[in-house]
Amino acid sequence: MNVRRLGQRTRVSLLAALLGASCTTPQPRGPVALVARPPAPIAETPTPSPPPEPVQPPAESREPAVLLQRARAHLDSLFPGATETRLDINTGVQNARLHSASMDAACTRVVAGGEEAATRVWSALDGTLLATLEVPSQPGALTKIFSTAISPDGRTIALGDGDGSVHFFDGETYQANGRIDGLPNSVTALDFSADGQLLAVGIWGQHGIRVYEVPTRHLVLRAGGFGADCYGLDFSPDGSKLAATSWDRVVRVYDLKSGALTRREMAARSTDIAFSPDGSQLLVGLNDGNAVQVLDPQSLRTRRELRVKHDYDSDNLSSVAWSRDGQTIHASGRYSNAGYNEVRRWTRTGRPLPAFRINLDTTQSLSATCDGGVLIASMDPMVAMLDASGNPRWTHFSRRIDFVGQRETFRVSADGTAVEFGMERYGKRIHSFSVAGPSLSGAPASDVVAGPRVEASRFRLESWQNDPKPTLDGRLLPLKRFETARSLAIAADDSFFILGAEWSLYRFDPTGSQTWRIQVPGVPRVVTLAAGDRLVVVGFEDGTIRWLRANTGVQVLALFIDKDGVDWVLWTPDGFYAGTPRGADILGFRLHRDQATPMFVPIRELAAFLENPEVVRHALDNAL
Repeated sequence: MNVRRLGQRTRVSLLAALLGASCTTPQPRGPVALVARPPAPIAETPTPSPPPEPVQPPAESREPAVLLQRARAHLDSLFPGATETRLDINTGVQNARLHSASMDAACTRVVAGGEEAATRVWSALDGTLLATLEVPSQPGALTKIFSTAISPDGRTIALGDGDGSVHFFDGETYQANGRIDGLPNSVTALDFSADGQLLAVGIWGQHGIRVYEVPTRHLVLRAGGFGADCYGLDFSPDGSKLAATSWDRVVRVYDLKSGALTRREMAARSTDIAFSPDGSQLLVGLNDGNAVQVLDPQSLRTRRELRVKHDYDSDNLSSVAWSRDGQTIHASGRYSNAGYNEVRRWTRTGRPLPAFRINLDTTQSLSATCDGGVLIASMDPMVAMLDASGNPRWTHFSRRIDFVGQRETFRVSADGTAVEFGMERYGKRIHSFSVAGPSLSGAPASDVVAGPRVEASRFRLESWQNDPKPTLDGRLLPLKRFETARSLAIAADDSFFILGAEWSLYRFDPTGSQTWRIQVPGVPRVVTLAAGDRLVVVGFEDGTIRWLRANTGVQVLALFIDKDGVDWVLWTPDGFYAGTPRGADILGFRLHRDQATPMFVPIRELAAFLENPEVVRHALDNAL
């Protein structure tokens, strides 16, 4: 998959509106840490004592331009020296896809990161939020995390991003501690040696791996010759060997003392890899099929294959882990049973054990805990700690709407001001929202029309749903490399169509010519047209519903609804909003200051200037 960064599109920049031209040229800075502030779960960082409530501007100054000026001045007075700010959602838990979760040797802390600004550090004991880490990003963009690692002694945290950098944080203070820049592509795998002195880095594409000395950041090994992305790395327990997997189907083991390389081409693409605690066996997770393999680390010959029954060709067991005592093998991935993914388990000799079941979506990483359980990170997104019996010790699920499987249940009114949807995947728990209120209802809307039009009379679109090769009249549509098509809406007169893909939203004309393409905050799971095909309404994987102009792709309005079905916030790109009190805590500004800890500032701090239901209510009318 393409793991280049995807920025959240805020067409009218709060950076310009609130902080002026200085925000367009941010100063270089290192990664920064946000430290949790209990007991308030939404605040990611200690903030100064609350200032006095701002004075309500007089009635004659309620013009939007004046309010934005006042908001800028108020923000400057609260946080002088800010160099960058942008609107973002923060529910206190992961809201976008998780890619990786790591744990220290003593099982005290968990680091979990994915496709959003915040990488969170949790207490492994009870799931308490300890800190939130954030790496720098350019204005209007978001650097995403695709790999995490914490040194066995817990003193160093490493985050690999989509821009070719590894960011280091102190494992005790959570402050930034330098970074490695200039890698040729996204960092897809990280692993510390048992003594914490070496860090292995896997790179997307055909760029192979690097090994660095952690204290000096000195490069000690550069290994190329890869035919595709590296997704798995593991040092042997004694630190003498490094095993790597790749999408090119080759498993590689490097002898770090002699420099010798042992390699074997597998029958399937390999992803995860793990030495047994005694170093005598090598466990390999495969992306294709329903099996894992146990190899001899010296010759890479198969000692045994552990296979399970599967129902779908897409099933796999791509994530693997040994128990800490080496007596149990764990494997998971995209393996569904009765609607749930399972962690399949075997004894060291291959005898099946009862499976664990908890997450709905693909398992991205597995780690063994100190008491025989497992740490799971999945694309739900979810991070969870299970005990030795498979019972959750703690879990953190996203608080977003899940738009998976909602093409039939995601419907809008003719003018686009009312939208109906399910709070859960496949359209369960129907709710509706009215922009005209604005208001949220736990009942269906009365004025919505049918869902998106997906069949045209003038042309033929095929393979557009969950397929990497959508076609128009038999010709491949020009998507970004490794993108998968996810959703479709065709104009009533066949003059254009909107195609949602993994990292993009496209408008094409009937010949397949691209009119526009925008980067998206999450996978566009559902898309439809409204207001005489002048508005595009999209349900994204980050849980937001967004309204865009069909002719340009420019965002007009955005909505986030907490999965409790009570709290919500609706906002314009320049920051005017309406919502419940807690909704005003969920939406806020991610604000950076040079050499200082960044802060998430809830938008309620500027409620006197930006809470404006009237402006929000008429945003769609004014856009057309």
